[in-house]
Amino acid sequence: MTLSARLDPAYHSVMPGVAWPAIPAPAGMAMLAAQFQFDRSQWWSGEVMRAAQFRQLRRLIAHAVAEVPHYRDHLARAGLASIAELSPATFLDWPLLDKREIQADAARFEAASMPPAHGEMREVTTSGSTGEPLSAATSDAAIFVQHALILRSQLWAGFDMAAKFAAIRITVLRDLHPDWGPPTNAVFRTGPAVYNHIFADHGVQLDWLLRERPAYLLAHNTNLRALLERSRREGRAPEGIRAVVGFGDMPDPDTRALAKSLWGAEFFDTYSASEVGAIALECPEHHSLHVQAEHIYLEILRADGSHCEPGETGRVVITDLQNFAMPLIRYELRDHATVGAPCPCGRGLPVLERIVGRSANLAVDPTGRTYFAHLNMAFWTDIAPIHQRQVVQVAPGALEVRYVAERDLAQEEIAQLVGALRKVLRYDYEIEFRRVAEIALSAGGKFDDFVSLLPPQARGGV
Repeated sequence: MTLSARLDPAYHSVMPGVAWPAIPAPAGMAMLAAQFQFDRSQWWSGEVMRAAQFRQLRRLIAHAVAEVPHYRDHLARAGLASIAELSPATFLDWPLLDKREIQADAARFEAASMPPAHGEMREVTTSGSTGEPLSAATSDAAIFVQHALILRSQLWAGFDMAAKFAAIRITVLRDLHPDWGPPTNAVFRTGPAVYNHIFADHGVQLDWLLRERPAYLLAHNTNLRALLERSRREGRAPEGIRAVVGFGDMPDPDTRALAKSLWGAEFFDTYSASEVGAIALECPEHHSLHVQAEHIYLEILRADGSHCEPGETGRVVITDLQNFAMPLIRYELRDHATVGAPCPCGRGLPVLERIVGRSANLAVDPTGRTYFAHLNMAFWTDIAPIHQRQVVQVAPGALEVRYVAERDLAQEEIAQLVGALRKVLRYDYEIEFRRVAEIALSAGGKFDDFVSLLPPQARGGV
């Protein structure tokens, strides 16, 4: 569906007496210009998109080599005589960038200068879902593109911009806002927005949703799942929620069905990182995750550094194409993802079949097998009255299950859960159960259902 067919009628026009066609303020004009381009580029073939990406990438690298200390010798390190030789094949020889390199000396990654039209240099802080927080830099120009992709996601989802929007986040400036804020309010006259804090008790959050009755809810996937579980357990469902948007971590496989059955809400998944914003957004017609290739050059790499084919899982490596303040070129996110086949919708944007997990959350068994332990199965609540649980690997052959419940589990319940876990994980681990008052979120408000305490070398060095 084209942009023109999706636009909400409540345009934000700043011209007195002219409501339609709307004449937006300059910020709105720029945002609509980006959507006009996105509406066309999404249908490009992969070949045409890659050509456009590398035109932009050559400009980014020319700037990085000239202005950023870390990249001064990278052309030679990649075996390139000039930037003109840069291609998808030769780019594979460009050195990968690890987060620890930036943590060790962030100043080496900041540009000495950037084109004045890119605006100011802005600080970006990531809470560190892998336990490694990072402070990076970006520019006004890069933030504009990130905001344009937020608006694209809302248009793809067909949101009614005049409705009430709600978000549960780690940072809440105030509970109530008269509109949705940027970028949406630059283009549309929106409804109000309400916010709550991710560290609020889930019962309090559910009370808040019942009271506010928003049309749309944005929340971390694990927080969203906890709200859905609380809603099912208490038999209380907020009315009027049309759609929920998950971000920040991997959704449980049944989150989509649960949101629909309990709240009557559609579910939209997103894949993003604080350093770069949106990486992939859910297709408006299917459940594919479309890589936002106008903003990100994404690579999914095998162990030997070559590109994965559809159906293969590998390491996620990204290049932010617009950040001239602190260029992130071939930056390893320490996530693993599976490459998807082309989407039936016809869009040429690359597809991710799924985000598999973070490298830091790899499980291992004493045979040396490493794998991602996805433990969001229904057997937990089918067997025992568990409100929340987390599996911690404390040794190659030993796990600890931390759980929140109204009572201690009975021995027969523990025995059933141990059997179910061993079957799912395909190893007879020693498993201890420990009841806790709560399972703390990370500093970024994220939750992992599996955590490994083993050193990297014990997890295959990942």
